[in-house]
Amino acid sequence: MYKKIIPYINCEHEITANIYKEASGYEYGGADEIYVFNYSKDESSIHEFLGTVKELTKIIDIPIYIGCYAKRFEDIKKAFYTGAAYVIIKYSLLESLDVIKEASGRFGKDKIIVELDNYKDGLNETFLTSLMESGVYAILIKHLEVTQDLLLQLDSVKMPVIIRDSLSNNDITTLLRPKKVIGLSTNYFKEKDITKAKNSLKEQDIQVNTFESQIAFSEFKLNSEMRNHLNKQ
Repeated sequence: MYKKIIPYINCEHEITANIYKEASGYEYGGADEIYVFNYSKDESSIHEFLGTVKELTKIIDIPIYIGCYAKRFEDIKKAFYTGAAYVIIKYSLLESLDVIKEASGRFGKDKIIVELDNYKDGLNETFLTSLMESGVYAILIKHLEVTQDLLLQLDSVKMPVIIRDSLSNNDITTLLRPKKVIGLSTNYFKEKDITKAKNSLKEQDIQVNTFESQIAFSEFKLNSEMRNHLNKQ
């Protein structure tokens, strides 16, 4: 399975046009997916943000993670109705896991991710079991103090993990190497070449999608129009 690079965009107080431009730049630069979030509890802000994401799904083709305040099942439903592939919920803002149970029953157990503010407590086996039983697909952890013990823990943790990190102190290869880490969410690659980073990761035996075809060009079956065009060149 490919390890994913998932740039994030904090959309709170951000101009909509800038969000579209930044997301498009990430897609063009080689991002696998995009994480956009606005955890405001203000109803008008929520409504505006959901509209922005709905339009964003029409602009870019890569999957979108949407992070938003979710108090009720209806909140999660509205988030999915934007066209986002995954919904990320802050555990610190969650009033009950019953909301996730209802949403995972409706939308599937591979769609909801919980973001943890305190990863040290969040990696507790009993806690993770309760999340899994509620229908949580993966956890997102951040502000890591990378130690050998943590890396070993990430190798054997019960569920998939996405790490959010600015890469100002931590190394991308180190963060992506543990078995259960499925992706890195970062703002490091704003106006940077993600593909170049992926090629470097690939050289270090980290499986990433460099969007290279697994089939030789000579093996493609061309329609008559394309074949004639190539023969004229």
